[in-house]
Amino acid sequence: MNPLHLLRALLVSIPEAFRRRTESPVFSAPTARPARPPLPSWIKAAAVVALLAVAAAFVVFAYRKNFGDRPPAWLKIETRTSPALASSAFAFLREECAREAARRRLPFGAVRVLVISNAFEASLRWSTETIRNPGFAPMTRYEQMTHPRRDAWIGFYRLDGAPMRYSLRPSLMQTNSVFLALHLDPPLAPGATQTVVRVSRAGLRLRSNRAGNFEVRQGRFPLSSGVSGVGIVLPPNGEYVGMTPSGHVKKNAGAPALVYWINPPVNSNAPPLSVEFHVQ
Repeated sequence: MNPLHLLRALLVSIPEAFRRRTESPVFSAPTARPARPPLPSWIKAAAVVALLAVAAAFVVFAYRKNFGDRPPAWLKIETRTSPALASSAFAFLREECAREAARRRLPFGAVRVLVISNAFEASLRWSTETIRNPGFAPMTRYEQMTHPRRDAWIGFYRLDGAPMRYSLRPSLMQTNSVFLALHLDPPLAPGATQTVVRVSRAGLRLRSNRAGNFEVRQGRFPLSSGVSGVGIVLPPNGEYVGMTPSGHVKKNAGAPALVYWINPPVNSNAPPLSVEFHVQ
């Protein structure tokens, strides 16, 4: 490439560049649009009133939905009455314990009875609970937290078997728990106690031993100075085989056998309570 030709091209391009810049088109400033006339004051006032009316209607609708005719779901309280259940075995053991307590001149303790059905998973467990009023005013409700899935409770009853009313309220802290309020009628006086009966489902997973019998264990008697009782009602097709330690067996014609124990004086070395039966 000839350097002279390159130098000549550069010299020619310099004035050409300046000439193009000076000849570049100049854009004119856009013309201003004519100003719109302001809205009348009555239109502005009407728009503000309409906006406030819509906001007020939304607030009223939200309030009626959450706090109007019914409370929100997290505040819903259900009141129920325990279903009527036959309690002949529990009533019998309770009377036996009461007579034994009067004979020994000892306080009445706890009573629990396990009623085994043909399908072991549908068994019922009856157990007493003592309610105490620690306050200085009559107590009309006894509250406790319960877990419906784990406890599988059915209801609460008086010692004579009469069903009791209770209320359920969801727990905000634990979604799988509920607050249970047991209605006390008449109210419990300050410092007084009341014994109620709690009935719940008891899922049993029993396996037959080498002899083809089933064994049910109920643990040991708690250390107590009162008279307590533990009973097991065999299934309708069950036949009594044996028990540990020695206790009592009540058999009635046409009714399942009741195996029960009434605790002796406090003895921590007593073996666990168990009964063995055979299914016909």
